[in-house]
Amino acid sequence: RLANAGSRYGELNAEAEAKAAKEAEDKQAAQEVMNQINEIGEISYEEECNERIEAAKRALEALTEEQQEFVEEASKERLANAGSRYEELKAEAEAKAAKEAEDKAQASSVEELIDAIGQIEYTDELHQLIENAKNAYNELSEEQKDYVDSDKIERMNRAQEEYNELKVQAEEEAERARLEAEEAARIAPEELEAK
Repeated sequence: RLANAGSRYGELNAEAEAKAAKEAEDKQAAQEVMNQINEIGEISYEEECNERIEAAKRALEALTEEQQEFVEEASKERLANAGSRYEELKAEAEAKAAKEAEDKAQASSVEELIDAIGQIEYTDELHQLIENAKNAYNELSEEQKDYVDSDKIERMNRAQEEYNELKVQAEEEAERARLEAEEAARIAPEELEAK
């Protein structure tokens, strides 16, 4: 009997040692994952950061249930928060990129209106083209205006100035013609009376 008890004691001792060794392995595996989670660092919208988060998630998922029990809740929460924050930053970056694309498209539309102005002459059609371009430009936000080529803005402003100069010239010529007509109308009856 004593031999059986000694043998049983040896078995129990071996089981306890195996269990302790397994627990030590599980704790070590859990600690490695917690270290990997801690190494994620500050969250930014960069592929390298996303790779660290995803690698830590895969490492956590690869643990057995027993090993996962040794991973601190704070580490699990930190990993979940890191993933959420990365997704927030990604959404912000995508929204910013979409807004930038929209701003560039709006600026491009204005540039097309400016390009349509063409050669400067004193016509109602040209006046309308200049007004359309100016109004569209003025409706842009400051961010959108930043995407309009400065040479095109200068071209639009120069077109307005040249048009205004042509308008002044046309008005002066019309006034001269009116005065000449009035003078001719006044002189004509005097000449008839003289004959």
